[in-house]
Amino acid sequence: MDNKLNIDLKLDSSIQNSLSSTSIKLTKDCNSSFCAYNFDLPSASVNLATANIISGKKNLHLDKVSGLQIFTTTSGAITSFVIYTAGVPSNARHEDAMAYFYQQVQNLNAAGWQRYIFPDEARIPGAEASKFPDLNEVLGNPVATGPWKDPNLKLTKQNWISMRIFNTWMFFNGNEYLSLGVQREKSEADPQNRGSYLFTWTFKSESEFYADFVGAEDRNRWKELLPAELSRMAKERQKTEAQLKKMGIKIDENYKDAKPPVEAG
Repeated sequence: MDNKLNIDLKLDSSIQNSLSSTSIKLTKDCNSSFCAYNFDLPSASVNLATANIISGKKNLHLDKVSGLQIFTTTSGAITSFVIYTAGVPSNARHEDAMAYFYQQVQNLNAAGWQRYIFPDEARIPGAEASKFPDLNEVLGNPVATGPWKDPNLKLTKQNWISMRIFNTWMFFNGNEYLSLGVQREKSEADPQNRGSYLFTWTFKSESEFYADFVGAEDRNRWKELLPAELSRMAKERQKTEAQLKKMGIKIDENYKDAKPPVEAG
């Protein structure tokens, strides 16, 4: 392999554009519905890759890429890709993993990515997180994008290690979506101070993201079914936010949902 492994990635573009941009050798596997292109290296390799994500007004660069999966339609249009980065060495200090994570959040913000909140979850800013003792619940209901998952909330080390083994923070940029997953395996010898980490970046096109809002058996009809589902979710959010306001919880009225899909196929 070359000393420098780089690849350009852009949702909804042709896989041929990515393949022509790189010397990375990807394996290809197809079925009747999609194709997958894969690349994998040991996270301790001295020759990790760099991914250039072309999105919006400013590209996003990810270093220390140890693995990559690109999913396309059978005609070759990229619908999603998953990038694995070895952000910190094995058995790293938790503080170092936190520093890497927040540097990535800063990079994402600079590239135009912003916090995403599911349409049926209350728009609670991270500043209100301390009012919710369970890091994964609001009013007794599980949430995926609650106040503790506001990426701009700076967690304490104790908050960080109190979270589940796998956590996800969500972002959007125009009509593109990102789930940034952090998987932590605590050190057996010093679990309060060290652990091994895997950072997983899952980018999805508008059509791929919103198809997940309906049942698997209805994915082909997602555009038809989505308006009713979004309406249901909006009512759920409205109900929850009304309860929270009565409790004195601040709601981020400035948060606007991503524009509903109109062009996705």
